[in-house]
Amino acid sequence: MPQVDAQAHMSLTRHLLELRTRLLLSIAGVLVGGVGAWFLYTPTLTWLTKPLHAAGASGINFRTVIGPFSTHITFALWAGFILTTPWWLAQLWLFVAPALTRTEKRRAALIAIPSAFLFLAGVASAIWFLPHAVALLLSELPPGSSALLDFDSYLSFVVIITLVVGASFLFPMIIIGIHALGLASTSQILRRWRWAVVGATVFAAITNPLPDLWSMILQMCALLALYFGALGVCWLRDLLARRRKRKREAALSPDPIAS
Repeated sequence: MPQVDAQAHMSLTRHLLELRTRLLLSIAGVLVGGVGAWFLYTPTLTWLTKPLHAAGASGINFRTVIGPFSTHITFALWAGFILTTPWWLAQLWLFVAPALTRTEKRRAALIAIPSAFLFLAGVASAIWFLPHAVALLLSELPPGSSALLDFDSYLSFVVIITLVVGASFLFPMIIIGIHALGLASTSQILRRWRWAVVGATVFAAITNPLPDLWSMILQMCALLALYFGALGVCWLRDLLARRRKRKREAALSPDPIAS
């Protein structure tokens, strides 16, 4: 009989209070991260506008008087959310953990910790790819013309592309999590590869911020590569589990020579 933490048997009111506590702690963490990110705005602004100038844009524009201040706040909150990913994921984990068995806690922790690093790795990849994306988009400027861009829209583009790529990097952890929690075997996941192709195509079509077809195909191929990479991890887990099972059976079986 699996042993569940005693805190799992909570009343609805206690669950709601616990949820409120975790949400408030998550928001507080993001705000603290946003305060730190506030002072990174000027060097980040210089870095973000560098690919615009390199691609032929003449400058950036703010539509209203309050535009620079509101953009500064938007950047701080966005950067605070990214920088404090381990913190708010930990709060989510602490809310869910009491309802899990000890085995499920261990498996969920092995999924949650790499997920945070994968999300940050996806964000870093998006930041690395950003100058190439800007150069591709502004390459269609007519000869002799320049672009005066609205910085609010440009920052929204940066936020979208970083969150999309960061979320894409979580795709394999979803597959591994389904397998680790025993919801599906490796063969069952593999048999549904057609649904994975459809899901990757739809996700890339909806979330890809670039207008060209090739970037969508590239994102779809990257998602499928992550899918099959996750299947490889699931297969390796099955192989290790079978080896451990054989070792246990060999240890429990009587020695024929001794008998």
